[in-house]
Amino acid sequence: MLQVKAPILAAVKTLEGFSDVSTPEVNRVAARAVLTLCKAHLIRKNLSGDHKFWGEAAESIRVEDRGASARVVIPRQGMHWQRYGGTHTAKPGHAIAINLRDEDAGVWPSEKLGPKGVDPNVFVYRRPSSDRAFLARREGGALRLYYILLKSVSKAEDASVLPTYAAIREASHHAAASFIRRKTKSQSR
Repeated sequence: MLQVKAPILAAVKTLEGFSDVSTPEVNRVAARAVLTLCKAHLIRKNLSGDHKFWGEAAESIRVEDRGASARVVIPRQGMHWQRYGGTHTAKPGHAIAINLRDEDAGVWPSEKLGPKGVDPNVFVYRRPSSDRAFLARREGGALRLYYILLKSVSKAEDASVLPTYAAIREASHHAAASFIRRKTKSQSR
């Protein structure tokens, strides 16, 4: 789960009329603005590639209301790793399968090739001159490689996963300022 961090309350406290409006209300309005910004950003990322990951992340994003505060979270598994990077290591005796073909993006090996041990033409292939292993299938007289099998996968931090800090701050500030203006106008009538 990835939490979108934004200085919502600190920026909003400087607004004129803030003391006349409930802090939880302002936080919820600002968080909803950040949610809208992040959702649009993830949808744009989804349109730029063949992967459904970003679309699923956009669908999972939500605002968590915690009384006096609100925060935006993206519970899609893998989002934290996409943003902050790190290393995934396979359990002993297992491997991480990375697809070699675009049409297999997001498809588990068991979905593509069936459960382990069912098809005798599916096997782990190792090149004699290399330490690399592949999940392969015999198709007629040919050998077709589907997945590369790795012990670990590393990824660097990627700030482009979310909108910029400045854009998040601006969206929350603008929404809160607009909300406070509307509230103070309706209270003065």
